[in-house]
Amino acid sequence: MGPKKRGGGRRGGGGGSQSASQDSSSDVTPWTVMLKTSSCSAAGCPAQVVEGSAEGQIELSLAKEQLGAVLSWFQSSVLPADSSACLAFAPTQNKYQRAAVHKMVEAKFPQLETASSGVGDARALAVYGRGHAPQKVTSEEAGARAARLYAYACDAGLGASVSRDELCELMQSGSLTGELARVWEEGEARQGVMDAVLQAVKADDGGALRALAQAQPLVRALLQQGAKDALTGDLPLHAAARQGAVGALRALAELGADLEAANSQGKTALKVSRVFEQTDAEAVLLQLGAHDPEAHRFPLNSQAASLGLGLGLPPSAAPGPSPGSAARPPQGAEMGACQSPSTIQPPAGGGMQGAGTAAAASRSAVPTGAGALGKSQTGAYSTSSWMGLAAVAAIVAVGAVVVIRSRR
Repeated sequence: MGPKKRGGGRRGGGGGSQSASQDSSSDVTPWTVMLKTSSCSAAGCPAQVVEGSAEGQIELSLAKEQLGAVLSWFQSSVLPADSSACLAFAPTQNKYQRAAVHKMVEAKFPQLETASSGVGDARALAVYGRGHAPQKVTSEEAGARAARLYAYACDAGLGASVSRDELCELMQSGSLTGELARVWEEGEARQGVMDAVLQAVKADDGGALRALAQAQPLVRALLQQGAKDALTGDLPLHAAARQGAVGALRALAELGADLEAANSQGKTALKVSRVFEQTDAEAVLLQLGAHDPEAHRFPLNSQAASLGLGLGLPPSAAPGPSPGSAARPPQGAEMGACQSPSTIQPPAGGGMQGAGTAAAASRSAVPTGAGALGKSQTGAYSTSSWMGLAAVAAIVAVGAVVVIRSRR
């Protein structure tokens, strides 16, 4: 007889209320392992051999620290005599103990392989000689569905009690019931809404996002809760930052998305915009109030951005002034032909606020077109405007080089 099963072992496929045991007592409980072989004894086994074992099955009792020695013995002493032998662990192990065996075999025993079978409290692990483990046939669709269900289970606090392979078996057999069935239904409903949100983000359609939130209150709730895409672990705000979808960024912030939320990699949307060099998205996030932990690192960029804003950069290079701030000077304002760029002062309160926001603007593209140059009363661009813009462009370029080098 094996050791008594611990209370609170694992959650079954029927969705019981148990949770995986991770306390230290589970590590000191001996593991019951059945050596199944037709032509070999347990001679030389480092684990304790239980008396009265049936023919062809030798019951072993081993402590966790003996696992490596038992696997080594099995590989070197048992398999050469019986290649079809296996070590079958009793279904008293929890998910983490099974994972420890999987990892040890994969890392240290190239002639062995593992396989788990069964669901719920009947799930058990076995170790075979390589090439002798039962082969599982899993459809691509079942694998994808199991991956989504595992993400939903983790969000619901059930990830510690069930494995993805176990969920895949449940999905393929159609035996998903109880709490896991409820988690699947609710998760699929949320993911359907999330897919619609991400589609609008992909199109950079802020109007579609607002209309979707109007039609489905769940949109605001998901955004405010920081819900992630079950497939990528990304938040809609991060997806918008990655692709530079500034219209979607503004709409998501308006609908309650947390600007400081972190994705599955621990990055904020502002960090994502910088990793993917989306300067427009970066500038918008800063204008919306995203915290910039790097604002103090780029003083040169701040000065260059301030000069550019003083000339009236187009919105693609820098968002407009915050509500209540002073209006930007007319685009027709000209710089003196002999005025040094270092002496140019932008109007107080104009453009974006703060050194971090200005740094984002300085990383934007150098402006082109009528919005960046002053015109004379006759409608022609003045020589002083061209010279002034060239000076500012040089400073912005230097600032961009500093930023790129500092981040590589």
